[in-house]
Amino acid sequence: MKDRSAVQRRLEEAGLTRKIGSNQVRATRINVSGTHDDKKRIEEEGRLDEWCADNLKYFADTFGKENTALHREIADHEETIEVL
Repeated sequence: MKDRSAVQRRLEEAGLTRKIGSNQVRATRINVSGTHDDKKRIEEEGRLDEWCADNLKYFADTFGKENTALHREIADHEETIEVL
């Protein structure tokens, strides 16, 4: 799973001095989406990359760029962003 390795890599880079317990949260996954009509309009306007970049910037500003990993997926002709 790609996002798991991104989370693990970030944890290793963080320089934590204590062990993370098996029952502790290691990451939070946020699924960024919109209505079908909104996403279709954004795509038709050619602004899909801009929409993705704006969302990623928001999460990087909120949680820190070093703590933000992006997984972008197109399924059923719809774009989904997951931020870890």
